[in-house]
Formats: sequence, structure tokens, C-alpha cells
Amino acid sequence: MRPGEKLYEELSTVLEDTTPTAHEKIRIYVGNGMPEGDIEMWLLCLREACATRDAGRLVVALKEIVLDYSPSTHLLKRVIPARAVPA
Repeated sequence: MRPGEKLYEELSTVLEDTTPTAHEKIRIYVGNGMPEGDIEMWLLCLREACATRDAGRLVVALKEIVLDYSPSTHLLKRVIPARAVPA
């Protein structure tokens, strides 16, 4: 083991759940999922944002679809127009 090396990797979040298997260290992911109609709607939204090259709309859509997605400050500064500061 080297300094700073992880002993294990957590691949799920608090909002996700797993079920045990016959092996004590192996678990099966049980997601809450999204109804198929919603997936089609989100894919259409993502396609439209990409087709129009609307980065702001794309970031907002990704944030709504992936609950724990947190875009970087650098990305947000690029996609959100700067407000004019009154003189």
C-alpha cells in the first residue's frame, strides 16, 4: 500500500441503494431509475441543446437529470452570461 492509496472505492451515493449477494463484499446496485417516457424527453432536450450549441441549457438539463452533478465554477462562468454592473 502506498501513501494516500484508497482501501475501497464508493460507487454509489446516499440516494442510491444496493442489495447483498452471496459474497459479503459484492452488492448489486438497485437504482430508483427514471420512467422510459422521461428518458426520451430528456434525450430530446439534450439533443436540442447540443444541436443549437446552447451550453447553458445543456448544463441546466444535465443538472436536472443527474441529481448529484455539480458543474465546475469555470464551466458555469463560461455558460452563464455575465450581468452588467450598474455604474
